[in-house]
Amino acid sequence: STKFALPDPFSEKYRGYGGNIRQSSSLISIQYEYDFISGQSMDLRLTSGLLNDQSDSADFTHDILEKDLFLRDLGYSTLKFMAKIHSAGAYFINRLSPNVNCYSDLVSNNPIDLNKYLHKLKKHRLDYIEVFVYLGKKDRVPARLILSLADEDTYQKRLKKTTKQAKSTGNNVSEKFKARARLNIMVTNVPSEVLKTNEIRKVYAMRWQIELIFKAWKSLVNIEEFNSKKIHRFECQLYGKLIWIILNLKIFNYIQKQVFGQNKVLCSIWK
Repeated sequence: STKFALPDPFSEKYRGYGGNIRQSSSLISIQYEYDFISGQSMDLRLTSGLLNDQSDSADFTHDILEKDLFLRDLGYSTLKFMAKIHSAGAYFINRLSPNVNCYSDLVSNNPIDLNKYLHKLKKHRLDYIEVFVYLGKKDRVPARLILSLADEDTYQKRLKKTTKQAKSTGNNVSEKFKARARLNIMVTNVPSEVLKTNEIRKVYAMRWQIELIFKAWKSLVNIEEFNSKKIHRFECQLYGKLIWIILNLKIFNYIQKQVFGQNKVLCSIWK
């Protein structure tokens, strides 16, 4: 999703946080999902900025087909979402949310100790460790857990962000979080015979394509710019831009298929 602020009078339909957050009481969110291979747009909706990504991810899973592979940002990777994907015979690859625990079997009440694997990675200087686990105490979604060490810059960024959030609520950052923040944690239910451990992060990296699309929307299409204080005129302008965007994506995907078929290279949506 991508969000941007709107004039305060629009808040009745597109509610924002108000106050200093996002600097507006009106905020709009554009939810977008597309198929990487075909380029077909799967979902494009306008929602209130207050609807968080986790809620959207849990509610909009009506288009799951068997053997689909979902690549989603951490904000969308809820346990409920992963359980639905797995039960439908589809697959997911995503980072593990900090509030999701992993268990070694279907009956254990004690989550596995990630600290143990952190020490093992350091001691033996391993690139990664893979462990078969069950996600969630109630759901017990079977998954492959892939652990690797985060670089120091990534660790410091995670720590700084969480420390800031903790201070705002009068809390302290736990030692458990600090240990977990030193790890890159991926989970997937794709069978190992289909994707090897060292291929998981490479496949997940394709998710960055959605960020490039949003970058194009903002910088080239100027999706956030409009010149009306009337909500109906604003929506007409926004829908017009979105229609133009989808038509351009269809043209781009047609060209990409031709180029890839001849030269086996992918085009850049940004260029």
